[in-house]
Amino acid sequence: MTFFRPEQLRQLRADMRAQDEDRDPFREHIWLLQQATQNPPGSRAPWVTSFSDWIFDLCVPSRPTSALAVGKRGEREIRAAFRQRRRGLERPRSLLNGEWKLIFEDPLQDAPSPEGRGAKKISSLKVGESPFWGIPDLVYRNINTGEILIIDRKISRANVPDYGWPNLKVQLWCYSWIDDWIDANEVHLAGEIWIEKGFEFVQSPTRPPQWRRGNMKFQRECLELFEAYGGTFKKMRPSRRDPR
Repeated sequence: MTFFRPEQLRQLRADMRAQDEDRDPFREHIWLLQQATQNPPGSRAPWVTSFSDWIFDLCVPSRPTSALAVGKRGEREIRAAFRQRRRGLERPRSLLNGEWKLIFEDPLQDAPSPEGRGAKKISSLKVGESPFWGIPDLVYRNINTGEILIIDRKISRANVPDYGWPNLKVQLWCYSWIDDWIDANEVHLAGEIWIEKGFEFVQSPTRPPQWRRGNMKFQRECLELFEAYGGTFKKMRPSRRDPR
């Protein structure tokens, strides 16, 4: 079982700076927006995963419940393996060395309140008067530039499109507006894709799907889907402090 290595994350950042997303999408945005308009959600919970699950259901209407169980099991096994790997080192260290510092990791806790589950508030995104909440898997901060890198893990039995899946795209877009990192001059977003192979999970060899908060096309497309969900977007004012 492998994980993003420092050189891989450096390459991710270079790729994001070098290009914007011109690869073929899994679903054309116009088609997806039409589906979203014709099939409004049954409920509009202020949770990132409620929004992204709705987008997934628009793309794949018949999702087996076993897929959700596989995803949760895989996430816990990946986390356990990573912790075991860290215990085998002479001293603990984050996934990235040097300029990138791990500042948040999903605690995978069950609790009745968002705060109890380790959820982060997203004041820029609202459903009615309720702000959104979400729990990213991994968040890194560049100690030199203050840039943020958010990684979300996905478990898949299918081939991964170059552009990723729309649900992953909107999920990471929501995370990019988390209050704690609203001041970051750029937020990089990437999917860490794992595939089930036999009795274990291994990282997909394909290039991880990636986006940037500052990409206007990315912002426009995600916002259109969020508005179809019934949400509103208003960027909260910067707090004029370093993102943590």
